[in-house]
Amino acid sequence: ASEVFAEAGMDVPIREIADRAGVGVGTLYRHFPTRSDLVVAVFRKEVDGSVEAAKTLAAEHPPGEALERWVERYVDFIAAHRGLAAAFNSGDPALEGLPAHFQERL
Repeated sequence: ASEVFAEAGMDVPIREIADRAGVGVGTLYRHFPTRSDLVVAVFRKEVDGSVEAAKTLAAEHPPGEALERWVERYVDFIAAHRGLAAAFNSGDPALEGLPAHFQERL
């Protein structure tokens, strides 16, 4: 879903996400009953991945290089999820906690 959202935007049809994942739409809906559930799961995974990447990069590279690599990853994350701002402001209660999760983790 993350790749599909990045390529086609947050409003991509669920069928396209299911097809890319190699599962049926029913399987996708069993795991993520609403689009919001899927968006929340993808966003949290991406944010948590950025946090883990910072730890890994800090352990493997000198500080300046680690920061540079992390910022590049972060910019890619923001660019790939350009539709999230609209999702955050959609009024969907399921998405209300995402900005706070983002701020807490990063």
